[in-house]
Amino acid sequence: MTAKKHSLIEKGVIKQDFADTEKLLAPENVDKEALQQYAIEAATFSTNYQMPNLEFAVNHYGQPDIAMFDFTSMYAAENASKVVERNGYRLLKILVGDSLLEPFWPTGSGCARGFLSSLDAAWAIRSWSLGTASPLEVLAERESIYRLLAQTTPDNLNKDWKSYTLDPATRYPNFNKAVVLSHQVVALFDTDNPASIERMKRTSNEKVHDIPKKRRRGNLDNEVLLNWLTEQLKEVDGIEITDMGSVFKDGKVLCAIIHHYRPDLLEYSAIIHNDAAKNNQIAINVLEKDLGIPPVMTGSELTMTEDFLSMASYLTEIYDCFRGEIPHVKHPKLDLPVANTKMSEISFKTIKTSNIPPTITQPNRPSSRHKHKHTDMVTQKVGSVDRKPRKRRTMEKVGASVMFHLFLNGFVQAGIVGILLFLLDIIINSEQYGFQNYIFSS
Repeated sequence: MTAKKHSLIEKGVIKQDFADTEKLLAPENVDKEALQQYAIEAATFSTNYQMPNLEFAVNHYGQPDIAMFDFTSMYAAENASKVVERNGYRLLKILVGDSLLEPFWPTGSGCARGFLSSLDAAWAIRSWSLGTASPLEVLAERESIYRLLAQTTPDNLNKDWKSYTLDPATRYPNFNKAVVLSHQVVALFDTDNPASIERMKRTSNEKVHDIPKKRRRGNLDNEVLLNWLTEQLKEVDGIEITDMGSVFKDGKVLCAIIHHYRPDLLEYSAIIHNDAAKNNQIAINVLEKDLGIPPVMTGSELTMTEDFLSMASYLTEIYDCFRGEIPHVKHPKLDLPVANTKMSEISFKTIKTSNIPPTITQPNRPSSRHKHKHTDMVTQKVGSVDRKPRKRRTMEKVGASVMFHLFLNGFVQAGIVGILLFLLDIIINSEQYGFQNYIFSS
């Protein structure tokens, strides 16, 4: 609860209104007894009139510890750390708590930021003690972390508080230690030996730094994410995406988008009848285990949350994961007309003999000497056919055989016609070729 100026004037806490804040809150312009009564009334109202009669704690002056603060202006340190070097000895100085960033009491952020700044300071001390980084690099990293402290809220901090360690990356999801560079913090290194600064600069320049991959700063716009989901899932029945909350409301959207790109990881038809929390948890487990996307919260929390920043951040990770992949398209099966006789079981021989009347070809009559041998060979051939029936060919093989048969017939017919035309040309132009006498004499 924050008291407004007009309320304090109306209650007689502030005797006279001044535009200057210092004059307005000066001790001579504040009625102490009215301020105590105002505090009691505010506490009683905020506790629904259940607060017992209590006395004020006293300060070091022996007076009730009650005062007014001006929150119209906030103070913060320009820098979080500094190094002092004298006679070859270096001292690292770091600010934490209220001395680093003045708290804003109405929001209760002072205590939380105090703990965060203490952990950040411990990380800087660790880096300083290891000796793997130069003092300028330690200062640059500490100042980069300090840029994040004033922006921290419950929404942009890591939700898994139990995983917090000294490493700032466990607390700040958007942590970038290269926001401030070494050459920008030279003024924070107070030394009596300028040569040490030049030596650290050379050492820093000689180090080979890995070039980080390009990454998007911040999340995608919510409208872009929603349009992408709507376009990808437009063929899925029972899914309607209207806003960020509808994406996680029934738990089907995450499962559907995974099935759309990677049906081998999740079968959408198997989760349709599950509850929302279970569906979200299934999708979260698949995204973490198979695609390497860390969860921001559990399935039940994701179903009921109103933390739209975390939702957008999570969907951006999913978008970045799938945007380079081609969605899996399931082609419909081709329905062929089914006749009374199964076409796949009809061989080429059956087709050929069913349309053409059978003709009996008399084989050349063998001589008496080979008659017995010919009869045995025919009998053996017929018997072998009865014992080993031919395998039935599929439609593809039948089609290929028919096409080859037609092509062969056409080729033979074209060859015969060509030969006839050539002979006819010789007969007609026999004089030109010099074959006339030979032809007629023959």
